Amino acid sequence: MNKIIRIILAIAFLCIPATVFAENKKVEDVLKMKPGQSIIVDGDSVEFFEEQGKIVAEGNVSITYGDIRLTCDRIEVDSKAQKALCEGNVRVEQPEGVLTGDNIWYDFKKREGQIISGEVKAYPWFGRADETAQVAENEYLLRNGYISTCELEEPHYRIKAQEIRVFPNDKVIAKNAFMYIGKVPVLWFPYYYQPIINTKAKVQFIPGVNSDWGYFLLSAWRVHIKGQTKVDVLIDYRHKKGFAEGANLYYHAEDFGAPELGEGVFRSYFIHENDVGTYEKDADKDVRLRKRFKWKHRIDFDRDTVGMLEFNKMSDKDVLKDYFYNEFEENSQRSPNFASIISTKQNYSFGLRFDRRYNIFNTVTQRLPELKLEVPDQRLWETPFYYSTDLSATVFAKEYRFEEKPPEKVERFDYLHKLSYITKLGPLNLTPFGTFEETIYNRNKWKNNVITREAFGAGLNSFLRFYRIYDFETDAMGLDINGLRHIVVPSA
Repeated sequence: MNKIIRIILAIAFLCIPATVFAENKKVEDVLKMKPGQSIIVDGDSVEFFEEQGKIVAEGNVSITYGDIRLTCDRIEVDSKAQKALCEGNVRVEQPEGVLTGDNIWYDFKKREGQIISGEVKAYPWFGRADETAQVAENEYLLRNGYISTCELEEPHYRIKAQEIRVFPNDKVIAKNAFMYIGKVPVLWFPYYYQPIINTKAKVQFIPGVNSDWGYFLLSAWRVHIKGQTKVDVLIDYRHKKGFAEGANLYYHAEDFGAPELGEGVFRSYFIHENDVGTYEKDADKDVRLRKRFKWKHRIDFDRDTVGMLEFNKMSDKDVLKDYFYNEFEENSQRSPNFASIISTKQNYSFGLRFDRRYNIFNTVTQRLPELKLEVPDQRLWETPFYYSTDLSATVFAKEYRFEEKPPEKVERFDYLHKLSYITKLGPLNLTPFGTFEETIYNRNKWKNNVITREAFGAGLNSFLRFYRIYDFETDAMGLDINGLRHIVVPSA
């Protein structure tokens, strides 16, 4: 048959028999798809075999079913199983992505397909594999293939693996994956995870030149592992310093089913100074490996209690200054090492902190540990008197750089009591108060006898409160403001 014949198979909500016209023959009860949805088959030649419940179409074949459009050179549709075998220039278009290949089995009911030597297009990712399958409505499986955000026939870079799963508009997952630049493998990932946010993979290059480094090229390659967990792989070159590499890992324990373990970041960096690849070697210096490690972690035990940890380890005191100057300035030229727990309740706050030295080139006063208890103003019964107190107990241990002096150790206990009286004099709010503070050391610098210091204090706090109410209403930016009060509080 040389002319185009259209077959429309429609099933209503109560599965009303569909009607098919093929070679002027009427056929009923052909295909029972979703209620009220039809399948439309176009082709240069279309035949229907009633006994087998099979449709065969050849030449410029086009099938439309809901939001699925399938084109190929030849197709056999099994109306009973609701499956199709497509051959020659097969293309399946649907909102989740596009499948292309030479041969494909497609299940209309499950919206799944399997391709031999096919391609997947799920913007911004493009993939090619020996075997491609749509295993769920929003999941593609590629076996022995690759994916890339480069659309070229030979992509500039690609992620290659035995098994790759693409979830359109969501993520890409691969195991035992290799990153290729051109035809050269450059990185290996035991587990590769990349969320799809309609942007290309994050790769950053920073070229430049300065007097210390000479010409340089810094690069960061972001790899998403799972959820919000990701790693930046750093590969840098400075022609006066040489090659350097490192990694920044940003992790969330929640991504691995343990939200109670918190989140954090781990940074590492290695600089091979004066080594192979250094264009301008310093003849007076040997090959030198400089490095830094940094770990910051946070755990929220509950809404009132948080744990913090920071660890810094460096090969020498100038590595931050030479390679991470902004961080060097922000940390006031000192990188702390501590672990702390702070719990803030309605009537008190409690803190526990440990400080240790891990870099021998620094002089550090360690806290081993420090305990703090703070009680804010508490009203005494039904009187206008209020009481507050701050208490701390600390074991100090001072370690000198390069052990140039013997370490010094001292224990300190300190407490501050405050009694306040709140009253008013007309519109003026007055708060007279008195304080008593005592500090106790178990020794001084020369002797081991106890030292006690006491201090008394007193003062007066005063303030006025002025305000005005404005008849102002707005719901701009979702603020839902009904009336506005402006308050001015000068104090002394």
